Amino acid sequence: MPPSKSERIRSWKGKPVVVGADPRKHPRGVVLTASYEARRYGVRSAMSCVQALRQCPQAVFVPPT
Repeated sequence: MPPSKSERIRSWKGKPVVVGADPRKHPRGVVLTASYEARRYGVRSAMSCVQALRQCPQAVFVPPT
């Protein structure tokens, strides 16, 4: 059984999370928002997702719902 949404969110605690298209699949996406952990790496809203991945390679990209 796949993990529930609340379990996934708990697993992201303390990790840099970016809401936007995963640049490995959709290279033209933009960052809608980013967690405080991702912002420490310079990731900001309206930034290209490709640039966000360059600045924070360990970021977890979450598609908008």
